Amino acid sequence: DDMLSEEELGLISGVTKVYTATQRNQTEEQSWWPKHSVWRTSGMYTGIWNPRNKQWFQKWLKDIREGRASPLNTRDWRSALGMYRQCAKLAELFDENTTKVVDRWLGLMH
Repeated sequence: DDMLSEEELGLISGVTKVYTATQRNQTEEQSWWPKHSVWRTSGMYTGIWNPRNKQWFQKWLKDIREGRASPLNTRDWRSALGMYRQCAKLAELFDENTTKVVDRWLGLMH
């Protein structure tokens, strides 16, 4: 099994449940880093780690360390990362085509 579970991905992102301000018994998930599903459909996701990603990561980490950042919920992460509807489709097409290329390449090796 080469895939991480949702729980493992949540652990990496620093997901925690917090009580909402609107209802005492209601919780929501917040995370220090964007969840995998949010990252993959954000304007930041290009399929590779790039200089823009590194710059954003270092700034966010600095803000955390200096107390200027706090965990965000999914809606706020989408807003912070610049979500575009086209990005989800682009990520899907990227994955599909990458799989096809790798499968074709591996097939040629046999």
